[in-house]
Amino acid sequence: MIPKLADFDYTKIIILLSIIIWVHLVHKEAEWEKDTVIQHDIKIYYSYLPATFIYKDLSFKFKHQLPKEITKYIWGKPLPNNEGYVQKMTMGTAIMYSPFFFIAHQHAKLFGYDPSGYSEPYSRWLVYSSIFYALMAMLIIRLTLIQFFSKGVVSLTLIILFFGTNLFFYTVYNGPMSHVYSFFLFSLFIYLSIKWNEKPHWGKAILIGLTGGLITLIRPTNIIIFIFPLLYNVYTIDTAKEKILILKKYWLHIFLIAISSIIMCSPQLIYWKYITGHWVYGSYGDEGFFFLNPNIIKGLFSYRKGWLIYTPLMIFAIIGIPFLFKKMKPFALPISIFLVLNIWIIYSWWTFWYGGGFGSRPMIDSYPLMAIPLALFISLSIKSKWFNWRIIPVIIAIVFFVRLNIFQTNQYNLGIIHYDGMTKEAYWGVWNKMHYPENYRTLIQRPDYESAKKGEKEDFDKN
Repeated sequence: MIPKLADFDYTKIIILLSIIIWVHLVHKEAEWEKDTVIQHDIKIYYSYLPATFIYKDLSFKFKHQLPKEITKYIWGKPLPNNEGYVQKMTMGTAIMYSPFFFIAHQHAKLFGYDPSGYSEPYSRWLVYSSIFYALMAMLIIRLTLIQFFSKGVVSLTLIILFFGTNLFFYTVYNGPMSHVYSFFLFSLFIYLSIKWNEKPHWGKAILIGLTGGLITLIRPTNIIIFIFPLLYNVYTIDTAKEKILILKKYWLHIFLIAISSIIMCSPQLIYWKYITGHWVYGSYGDEGFFFLNPNIIKGLFSYRKGWLIYTPLMIFAIIGIPFLFKKMKPFALPISIFLVLNIWIIYSWWTFWYGGGFGSRPMIDSYPLMAIPLALFISLSIKSKWFNWRIIPVIIAIVFFVRLNIFQTNQYNLGIIHYDGMTKEAYWGVWNKMHYPENYRTLIQRPDYESAKKGEKEDFDKN
């Protein structure tokens, strides 16, 4: 007897597919052997670990005493008077790396590798860490969704979320970037927040604070995730009043959340004070936000990196949000407000395309939250009579978008989709192709980074 979709549990399939990806990654021509893991932003995130635990020097002056094959991995913004270097990015991702870094360090010592922090085992275990956190995030999201949806809907949602979005690329091909780690922490934060609202407990409050603090330490703008527990289960005037009474009653829990968050962020503040003399330091220099002049339309729809151009499957999650107000009222307000604020903040950053990468990578962090309206959309598509006639086109669209995502991921990995210079002409010129068109170079248009830093919306992005 064939099980019904609502009863079929795809969790084992998810785990099996993840293992297949892991085996493929490990046994292909290894990236860590080609020195392509600890580079770009990753080398900045990672730099705190060898500096702290191997070289004992957070000023990074030690890099001048190392051979060139290692110093190429070590970046830092020079401080005045030759006082050393300060790292551009905060240390949250390094904290997430740290268990795997310690394993890698022992691996290097035991098997005769250079224990410099930059030999093959360190790259290898960074890649393993991203796969681990992606798997754990999927399992936690399942724990959240299974409270509201059938096993089949939950498992389909997870499969679609992983294989149909740029989360796939940032797990399989460029995992040690910060996004998988934030993805994991968001999933944990949401789960803990729901559980605290169901039954407040000081232990859950501390975990919420620590998780939220680490989310903020990885990407400070993600502090808006605290909107979720504050507005969860608020959908009328009466529920708003009830929430205020709950917050007053459990004021000590709120205090514990705040203190735990501050404690988690304190290493960064201490580092800045030690290195620069300031508790808070603007390490990004002339890179900033233009909140009154955001690039929201381009951030969502530009051929350069538009979120819904390269991850069109998320349209279904957006469609699911209005139905939250009728079907899942506790989630409606926090998810809606978070999405609007998140999009505004992300695309107010001076470079809406966020440098090199596949699709709009900062949106990945919030996918655990978007999984809820996505699951609702899938559930309604399967069950509702109103949706019944749309099931077939929805299934066709989902299969098409998943296939498109995997195909375009491979295109990007081969360089066919340019890392920051795509245009409308280039996009359609390489559509469904695994080779470059003859005039490819003429179709690519690199952005004007200097104009973008000044907030100038001239023709630095014509697509």
